[in-house]
Amino acid sequence: MAFKYTHDLINQGLTYAAYRKKIVNQLAEQDSAQESVRKLLKYTAKNEGRMTAIDQSLRLIPDVLNILKDAKPVTWLVLTEGWCGDAASSIPVIAAIAAQFPDKIDLRLVFRDENPELMNAHLTNGGKSIPKLVVLDESLNFLTSWGPRPQALQDQMEVWKAEYENDFTALIRKVNSWYDEDGGVSIQKEICKMMADQSMGLQSV
Repeated sequence: MAFKYTHDLINQGLTYAAYRKKIVNQLAEQDSAQESVRKLLKYTAKNEGRMTAIDQSLRLIPDVLNILKDAKPVTWLVLTEGWCGDAASSIPVIAAIAAQFPDKIDLRLVFRDENPELMNAHLTNGGKSIPKLVVLDESLNFLTSWGPRPQALQDQMEVWKAEYENDFTALIRKVNSWYDEDGGVSIQKEICKMMADQSMGLQSV
């Protein structure tokens, strides 16, 4: 059975500003968190700094303005978690695009682990990979989706996972370096193509 999107779900989603504030609050309250949560928060702290840096340095490519200016109103529902490195590198880019079109794109962020049914409806190769951007029309019908990372990086990950099988820290450094060198361009291009394809009546999964 297909997942049913509801206004309640969308309304419970966070704006980008509220999402960033939620993460800051998580970090401030980590001393009282369960140990399993505290272990992940060390990644969340680094990701908070990464998101701030991207917010300050990101430049949108011309295609964003040229393609999305004619887009129909949509909701962008994003599955994420503060500890996820790919989310930290992608969500500021997604948020910057949405901010350019406040009358066309309603961006809402929800936490993966709080929404298992939604996550299970958007698995990647059977896994709960995030971030996952889900595009819905004005009636909350599913249109298309993107994620968890740009295709070029997704392809490269298969090589790096084998190469750094026993060194997770080195793998993270490679991934972060890729994002830094790319500067958010690949994400922007893929989202532009996704939205352009959708406007022509095509549908991606």
